[in-house]
Amino acid sequence: MLIKHNKHIYISLLLIINILAITFLSSCDAVEGASQTGNEFYNKIKSQKFEEILELLTEEATVQTSKKEWVQTLKSINNERGKIESFSKVAFSSEIKNEIIITTLTYNVIYRNGIFKEKIIFYKKDKQYKIQQYLYKL
Repeated sequence: MLIKHNKHIYISLLLIINILAITFLSSCDAVEGASQTGNEFYNKIKSQKFEEILELLTEEATVQTSKKEWVQTLKSINNERGKIESFSKVAFSSEIKNEIIITTLTYNVIYRNGIFKEKIIFYKKDKQYKIQQYLYKL
């Protein structure tokens, strides 16, 4: 009886480890994919290619805020804070809602006129991570 009981514990433990591993790997993939888009976003801002940023946005993001407003806002932030000198990811979270992977990355962004904390919320759609929200006033 003791052997059978231990076997059930062992199988249960393996199942839990597998579930945790799958969750961890999915989260790593989400962070990696979102990070690539985030890097593109900040590099386009550094290069002042504001119009090109629009291709990184979800369709919903441009319905909530028009493309023209996105570009104006990004230019305004750039004028106010100065050119981006560097950026680094400092935190992340990922979840699944309605079959959409939602990943939030928090960045420390060093602009010429100061250091700011910013968040970008990404949605994974069709194997691509797109920007849903850009939170620059934290």
